[in-house]
Formats: sequence, C-alpha cells, structure tokens
Amino acid sequence: MKSIIIVGAGEGISKAVAIKFGKEGFSVGLVSRNGAKLEKLSEELKELGINTEYLVADASNLVELRKATKELAAALPNLEVLHYNAASLRPLYLLDNDVSEVVKDLHVGLFGAIAVIQELKATLSDNRGTILLTGGGFADYPSAEYGSVSLAKAGIKNLALQLRSPLLEDDISITAISVNGRVDPDDPKHNPTSISNVFWDAYSGKAEAVMHY
Repeated sequence: MKSIIIVGAGEGISKAVAIKFGKEGFSVGLVSRNGAKLEKLSEELKELGINTEYLVADASNLVELRKATKELAAALPNLEVLHYNAASLRPLYLLDNDVSEVVKDLHVGLFGAIAVIQELKATLSDNRGTILLTGGGFADYPSAEYGSVSLAKAGIKNLALQLRSPLLEDDISITAISVNGRVDPDDPKHNPTSISNVFWDAYSGKAEAVMHY
C-alpha cells in the first residue's frame, strides 16, 4: 500500500484529494491545526474504507509542522505523495499591517512547504515520490486586498519551477497546480472533485512543474 500526506487538510480541495487517492488504494495522513475538524474528516474517510491517520500541527510553526509530518511518515506505509495545501486566505493589505503578520501568512502558505519538503525528501526519494502543491491564480494575478496570499502563491509557483530539476535527480516529481478560479462545489469546473482529478492526473502522469486549471 502507498500513502499520501496532506498538509492543510480540511474541506474543499484537500478533502477531495484525500478521497480520490484513498479510493485509489492510498493510506491518507492528514495535518491541520484544527483537531476537531481533523477528527471529523478522518472519520468520514474511514467510513469510506480509507485507512487514515492524522496529527494536529499549525503550519505557522515550522518545528511543530516538521515533527508532525515526520511522525506521520513513520506511521504510514510507503509514503509516495506529499500534498501541501495550507494557506492563509485572509484579506491583508501589505501596507496597513505589521510585517510580522505578513511573515506569519508566508510561514503557512510557503515556508511550511519548504520545511516539509526538507523533512520528507529522503523518504520521497526512496519511494520515487511526488510533491503536489496547491497553487492559485494570485500567483499570476496578484491582489492588493489579498497581499500575503498573493505573495505565498507566487512563491509556491516559483518553488515548483526552481526545484523541478534538482528533485528529478532525486527521483521526486514536483508540480504546483494553479487553480485559477474560486473553488465552489457548484462550479462545473472549479469544484473540489474535478480539481482532485487534476491532482491525480499530475501524480499519475508526472506533470510539468506548473499546471493551470
């Protein structure tokens, strides 16, 4: 059995990805800061017959995040996929907020991804693994109203582009999937289930560094 760890687990894209990979035979590891929501999601996945483990960790705390993902990787069989989905989606105009608030959001949306990749790189390399990053349209169309998440999504795109070649040398594929639209269950294109299929295609087809959807 293979496994996937999803950082930033909750409703929406991450839940749909968990269900998609779980139905394809993956064990699923979940990380989020909200223990109650994690427990609920874990129970929902188990009801679908999906083997699930979870740990609570705040993505803004990189030490805590690395510890949780390391423990999950040890508890799960054959970790093959990392999905980094954490982001701080709050409105934040850069010039009206203390820089520490911007940095906190970047810890969640970007620096956490780097920390987890560092932590799991050896295991993913051993298993010829895949890193999937949730990107967004803010990377190409930044918003002053959502200043910090715009910076984070630009960083996620850049991260995938710059790490693509060196990670391939370690037998790891990395792809940032830029979801260019508001995620809505009723949207014919940008609904969580359709987006999860794009993540599956990126995994199974070893896609390019950046995919736009």
